[in-house]
Amino acid sequence: MLSDRRIHGSTPAEQLRESLTQLENRLGKLDRSGRAEALDIPPLFDSAFALLTELQAHGASFPGEQARFETVKAIFRNKAKIFLRIVGGTPTLKRRRAMPAPDVARWWWYIDSWQAELQYAQRLRTVKLWGIAAAVLAGLIVLYITLLRPDEATRKQMLYQNAAERLAVSGDYANALTEANAALAVKPDAMELHILKGILEESLDMPQEAKQSFSRAQVLAATQETLLLERAQKYLLLGMPNRAMADTDLILIGNAESAYAYFLQAKTYESQDALAEAANAFSKAIKLAAAADQTALEATIRLQQAYLLQRIMVATP
Repeated sequence: MLSDRRIHGSTPAEQLRESLTQLENRLGKLDRSGRAEALDIPPLFDSAFALLTELQAHGASFPGEQARFETVKAIFRNKAKIFLRIVGGTPTLKRRRAMPAPDVARWWWYIDSWQAELQYAQRLRTVKLWGIAAAVLAGLIVLYITLLRPDEATRKQMLYQNAAERLAVSGDYANALTEANAALAVKPDAMELHILKGILEESLDMPQEAKQSFSRAQVLAATQETLLLERAQKYLLLGMPNRAMADTDLILIGNAESAYAYFLQAKTYESQDALAEAANAFSKAIKLAAAADQTALEATIRLQQAYLLQRIMVATP
């Protein structure tokens, strides 16, 4: 515990360096730490912050120590989820905050709020991304219906399905389910509609109904992999990347050579702004598609990889 630890430096500058060293050590082994060790981290930040502020107030300049402090802050932000998992989340952190509550400059005491805001922003970006995709798809569907004039049942099914997906992207799962059921009334043997229905039922906390929908989809699917690929795509479209990733993992357990599974993993990573992981998955997908002579799929993946590389270049200072 922090109460058993002492800063031994004889001058404020030496104490600052020792505080930073302890912070670096604690953060370096955070994933192997216990709760007590992890809970020492915010007070260590307090110590380093107070010493650095005091030294700067007296006109002293410590650019090296300032850079180290900025680095450990960035590391802590990157490990926020690990820290919160180890200490027991927001309830534990709230109990450990000093009273009166620390000011906002000592943001490490509010890392739970920072992490929640980050996750919300990521979800919002994903919803916007797939909302745009759904809008584009809606336009294509209208164009398809207008120009090619499919049969009336297909037209109704596509319109109901598109409405269901747009509502789901916006979070309106109840009305989305109504539209999905309307689509199924027109095309009761459409595998992708039963998958969509199951996903919406999951989101509405209807596990038994979702299980039945997925079971029906499995009967209609050619293989288990076909079902998982379709469901992963739907999860991704509806802004549920963690579920999409779980399905692609299941695919790769049964078929480690699935180029399409790696492609979907790449898109899932990209939707979460994990650009390095996305690039790696794209490379694997391209290699497997080329080996399997899946020319069209390989071309699609290479195009998506090019878009990702543009994002990486823009993001790199």
